[in-house]
Amino acid sequence: MFNQRLSKWHRQIGWIAAVALFIWGGSAVTHPAMVWFGPQAQHNFPPTMSVPGEALQNLAPLLVKVSKSNELKVIKLVPGESGPLLQLSRDQDSSRRYFDVENQQLLPNHDQSQAEWLASYYTGRKRDEIRRVDFQTDFNHEYPAVNRLLPVYRVAFGAEEAMVAFIHTETGALASLLNPFKNRLQWIFQNLHTFKWLDGLENIRLLLAGTLLVTLAVMAIIGLLLLFAYKPRVIKDGKRRYHRRLAYLAWLPLLAWSASGFYHLLQSSLVERQFGLRLGLPYESLRSEPLNNDSLQTLAGRVVNNLSLIRADDQNLYWRVSVARDQSEQAVSRQDRFAGNAAEQSAIYLPLVAGGSAKPLRDEALARAMALRFTGASGEQVLATRLVTRFGSEYDFRNKRLPVWAVELNDADKTIVFVDTATGILVDSTRSIDRLEGLSFSILHKWNHLHGVLGPKVRDLLMVCTIFLLLIVTLFGVRMLVNKGRSLPSKRLS
Repeated sequence: MFNQRLSKWHRQIGWIAAVALFIWGGSAVTHPAMVWFGPQAQHNFPPTMSVPGEALQNLAPLLVKVSKSNELKVIKLVPGESGPLLQLSRDQDSSRRYFDVENQQLLPNHDQSQAEWLASYYTGRKRDEIRRVDFQTDFNHEYPAVNRLLPVYRVAFGAEEAMVAFIHTETGALASLLNPFKNRLQWIFQNLHTFKWLDGLENIRLLLAGTLLVTLAVMAIIGLLLLFAYKPRVIKDGKRRYHRRLAYLAWLPLLAWSASGFYHLLQSSLVERQFGLRLGLPYESLRSEPLNNDSLQTLAGRVVNNLSLIRADDQNLYWRVSVARDQSEQAVSRQDRFAGNAAEQSAIYLPLVAGGSAKPLRDEALARAMALRFTGASGEQVLATRLVTRFGSEYDFRNKRLPVWAVELNDADKTIVFVDTATGILVDSTRSIDRLEGLSFSILHKWNHLHGVLGPKVRDLLMVCTIFLLLIVTLFGVRMLVNKGRSLPSKRLS
């Protein structure tokens, strides 16, 4: 009797589950397809620079000149097309200002030019191929919120925008790379997999997607019970036989995907995330005391990522020098960025003021001080401080920065703060509720635990094969439902 009820429930929700599987299974395949067949960057790390001694000699007086404003929150020396540039950030949302270090002159409206140069560097395309550049302060279909970084420049290359690069100039990062093929796949994924077409109707999206996901989870559980409820026997009907055999392989991935998808849906819809960049406090105008030029001269000719002004825990100011990795160690594939190959080899701290009694600095101590300053927590609440050199479920690839420091706090939410000691920026923060859902989604939905074992391509291929297996099982099930429906009228007539 129980077996018959299970079979009846299995058939009753079969059509709903089939529709959900075709929608989500078909759209899920577009995600690895975007990675496999989408546009590829020519470089996977930001550009480096070798700073000439003359530029370093000019840096101190230029810093005094620009720091008369109390609004500057990030001050960095960064690579530019024609040489090192002093980059200034007032806030997170505005374009950056630049000074030429050699002649100490302001470069008007140079942020767009910097974006064009970076886009050319990352894509390998020439500057004269650029057809359009837009400053973008909001997310949209082409550049969805999963990318996190704003503002960005949208740099379109070639006729009919054959390639579009989204550049975040503050980090010098390639935030996203798009072509018409990837754009179409992205549209399919957003509208069929995440139901973006219901934007603005969140309750309806939650109800519709949640119902479909719960139906799939129930279908997987009932299917598993049926596999063990009926004793093994010879099944003459081919459709039923193959449906049953393949179900042994399909039920666990279906349950994992639907359960983690439902958890992700609830979390993203009902729990407000607290991630996002936060800049530090504005730098006060520098006094006229002599600045540290001698130690800066030791950097002449050395290959670095950038130099940035940092406020230490003793409130003294330092130049933090991000030493670049050897060029032979640069990643040749974007997947190498997941393996702990950060762009930075080491960091050097040089006191800003000459002859000062500044104490030696370490990144770990600076990260701890930054975390306390951003959160208002006390030193006793710090449980651990550790360097993060790879992306994962805890620190997402979409943040784009490596390395960063993770500072664990013993507060009510068990917060972990991720800080970038190279720029004094709070990159991200997570609570225990965020990490639990992130771990579930990473392991059960994206199978990231197989990344290090199989590699990204084999893992993606395994997931695609599993999706096709589920679709085949679904097709056999639909055929059985259709045949069952056709047989009902004849039974009633008899």
